[in-house]
Amino acid sequence: MKPLPQISSRQIIDFLKTVDKKTWIKSGFIAAGVLLFLIFIVGPAWFERPRVRAQIKTFEGQILLTKALFLKKPQLVKDKEEYSGWVAESKARLYGSGESSLLLGAIAQLATQNNVSVVASMPKDFTVKFPSPYHLDYEGNSYDFSVEGSYHNIGAFIGKIESNAKQLRVENFTLKSRAETGALPLAEINLSAISRKNNKAAGP
Repeated sequence: MKPLPQISSRQIIDFLKTVDKKTWIKSGFIAAGVLLFLIFIVGPAWFERPRVRAQIKTFEGQILLTKALFLKKPQLVKDKEEYSGWVAESKARLYGSGESSLLLGAIAQLATQNNVSVVASMPKDFTVKFPSPYHLDYEGNSYDFSVEGSYHNIGAFIGKIESNAKQLRVENFTLKSRAETGALPLAEINLSAISRKNNKAAGP
């Protein structure tokens, strides 16, 4: 194998002197074009490649998620209908604005129907705080009742309260026997009820 010819720096300078101005201009344009290509095409493409790959992976994940949600759509629609029905039913069981003031009369009527006498009744502070934003739409009412009647009638009375169409709840219940005085048993009951506020902008 023949050795490569050795070219000295003097030979290179002499060669460059023989190149005319037109060739230098062409070479300059070519070099500038290559430089611009590297700066504006190759460079951005090289450095943007990781970001583009990350975006592609993100899009692929979104596509898979969309496909999964599309497959679950029938069940999601069914669940939404069931939840909407449950919410509507729960709202119907709430007292409307101002209706909670009728609670005393409603309890007295239930007591009469079950042969129980209301001895005393007193409103009580409702201590439960509704989380935001529900505190703007709903309020609670609490009452203490003292009733007397037979054990059976008091039990039936409590059952009617718990199964009432409205959202009534027995929070506390105590029963005292007064057999030594010949009086009927006495029950102390704390009731709570939820009602909607008179708010035109009330949420769901």
